[in-house]
Amino acid sequence: MIITWNAVAGTGRYQVWRVPSAGGTAVRVSLTTDTVAHDTLATPGVSYEYRVWACNTGDTICGNYATDLGYRKLTPPTDVAASDGTYTDKVRVSWTAHPYATFYKVRRGLNAGLYSETFPDVAATTYDDTTAERGVQY
Repeated sequence: MIITWNAVAGTGRYQVWRVPSAGGTAVRVSLTTDTVAHDTLATPGVSYEYRVWACNTGDTICGNYATDLGYRKLTPPTDVAASDGTYTDKVRVSWTAHPYATFYKVRRGLNAGLYSETFPDVAATTYDDTTAERGVQY
């Protein structure tokens, strides 16, 4: 997660904090003289309110803070596999669980990256596509 802001004249340092949008404890992400901060410890998929304060060099005087919402996206699931003709009545798609995912979107298409079907959200790590046509490679 990269947080950026415009410079404020006369600022010695900036304090950058994050608070989960759903509520919780504020955590300082950065103390910097630059106008960019990197939040590598944000939990993927959680929305945060980021707060940036302009302060003097000793951090004893800070102005009001500016805010914005942000989140760190989830990485794709790994070990995705399709059953390749194992079943006569379906194609079973499976993958390794992602530690922060609460559901998965399964899509089907005839060409990589071009999807013609999107199935209902899936909470498990397998999906049985019973609408796939026999002999068609998706």
